Amino acid sequence: MPYPSLRLSFVCLALWLALVFAGGARAQEYTLSGNVTDAATGEMLLGATVYDPASGKGSAANAYGFYSVTLPAGVYFLTVRSVGY
Repeated sequence: MPYPSLRLSFVCLALWLALVFAGGARAQEYTLSGNVTDAATGEMLLGATVYDPASGKGSAANAYGFYSVTLPAGVYFLTVRSVGY
């Protein structure tokens, strides 16, 4: 077996390239989170929805007005709605 270390290096390089390209196939995701509040009073708006119409992903704010939405990297225009506003 001539050059066994060369063969091992080639196998390691091939595995590394496969992992890099497989990892690159997945879109990087980010989580956007915060609190939905009334701009005039600062009151937390529980149950308000934060929604991306393009992807169909969204979240409802909890009892403290907190929401969290995870989306792939990109530019989004989110819609925020609350009953009574």
